[in-house]
Amino acid sequence: KVKPDAEESCASPKKPKRKIQHVLEKKRIKTRHGSRNRYLVQMQDPPGSDSTRISEAKLKKIKAD
Repeated sequence: KVKPDAEESCASPKKPKRKIQHVLEKKRIKTRHGSRNRYLVQMQDPPGSDSTRISEAKLKKIKAD
């Protein structure tokens, strides 16, 4: 059995997806395995709770408007 990549499996299927409202900042972090982008994004909570939270998301693909 091959363990899935942590970045792929971090989105759990049970939770409804939060929409990203806008990206506050984008950092590049260096790891042993090269460098990655780390995005500080403001998320919109799924319908049901209308709070917006700021979370740090590690995303491979992000829409930059």
